[in-house]
Amino acid sequence: MEIELRYAALDDAVEQRVRFAAQALAAHRIRAQASSWDGTQADVVVVNADDGYGRHVMEIARRRGTPVLALGGDPGLEPEAALRPETATVSAIAKSLRELLSRRNGPASALPPPATTQESLGHSPVEKACALTRLATDPQWANVDLEATFQGTTVWLLPRSGRVLSANVGAQLHARAMLGQDGWSFAPLGEHRRANPIGPAAASLDAFYMQGAWTVRSTLPSFPAASASLREWPDLGGAAEIVDALKVVKVLQRGGASPARIRDESGVGEAEVSACLWAFSASGILERRVTAPSKAEPPQGRSARSGLFARLAVHFGLLRH
Repeated sequence: MEIELRYAALDDAVEQRVRFAAQALAAHRIRAQASSWDGTQADVVVVNADDGYGRHVMEIARRRGTPVLALGGDPGLEPEAALRPETATVSAIAKSLRELLSRRNGPASALPPPATTQESLGHSPVEKACALTRLATDPQWANVDLEATFQGTTVWLLPRSGRVLSANVGAQLHARAMLGQDGWSFAPLGEHRRANPIGPAAASLDAFYMQGAWTVRSTLPSFPAASASLREWPDLGGAAEIVDALKVVKVLQRGGASPARIRDESGVGEAEVSACLWAFSASGILERRVTAPSKAEPPQGRSARSGLFARLAVHFGLLRH
């Protein structure tokens, strides 16, 4: 499905998030062409409802029957969808756009079944999988520092140090939003390439995978049913808003657990549990076992029970002192 998306009166940062959200719709087989409002017909419009010009565009779109996602303004006056600017993340915008299109066209036409990244883990070729599942299942990338490229955007994935690097924050956000896509290329980082650093933007690799997996969790395959445990404590300080991830870690903290057991003990949904496990596996901190260990062992590693994530876990009652 192809759509025309227009936006109006957005600042540069929000405009960039809207563009990334439009690209993220590809995971749902929706190809969105995003551009600024030019008065022509569109399938959906995103406006800054706190701006006079944005409200003017919104009125035109409403008269035409075009779905509108309003950022800011008075939520009580918006007939379609509204987000507060502080909650307008890439994933939140993408979700609101999908819901708008679904209400306009019906679920069958707006949201077709997502492309399966792997029909059966261990049977489908690794090349057919999305970036996240490739990194989680292909042994040649296990604990290897990589240069990863997708549609002209390049990031360095550094599991040995637990960091992701990019030329700027925008490139990192784009890469994170596209982790559910195939078509990525990966190459090990040699010493010659390391001599020319990619750029100054750095973040936690665990949080990068977690936020990327969370964005595309509805399209990811179910995680294999084998028991799993954490080798290291995940550094999720940069993804602290995903509280369900803390609940999954709490179960894994007790020792090996299958996805079904994690769902039962954490109360987290199947797609969300799988997203967490795919993210942890891509980071190289998840170990799959045939049987669960008889004795729970707290995970050890670069972030074990320390830093912002541990403090947040204690705050939410998800971590024992």
